[in-house]
Amino acid sequence: MTNDEISLREYFTKWIETLEQKIGDRWLAHEETHKLLKEALDLAMVMLNEKLREMNNFREQQNQERGEFLPRIEYKLEYQQLEKRVELVEKAKTTLEGRLWGMGAVFTVLWAVIKFWPK
Repeated sequence: MTNDEISLREYFTKWIETLEQKIGDRWLAHEETHKLLKEALDLAMVMLNEKLREMNNFREQQNQERGEFLPRIEYKLEYQQLEKRVELVEKAKTTLEGRLWGMGAVFTVLWAVIKFWPK
């Protein structure tokens, strides 16, 4: 055997060592990939929890605002009562205007009678 020649055993031993090295490198890369995926998943969970917390706060705010609104049934009852009160005020106003016109007419007639009554 010359210096450039190697035995079959050495060849396969070197070949197996090279394969083991490549497999080890791939395993390390695979572990690194899993580590990065876990970090990405953890970050996604944090972001999801934050988004869910914001959504819960928004829902709570909406529920609180809904409690401040006047229910439709209550609004209708109040509106009907106000309509009745406005109707009564309008009737009173119309009655008062009619009385004032009547009093004005009476005073005008009295004034005319007094003014033009022969002396």
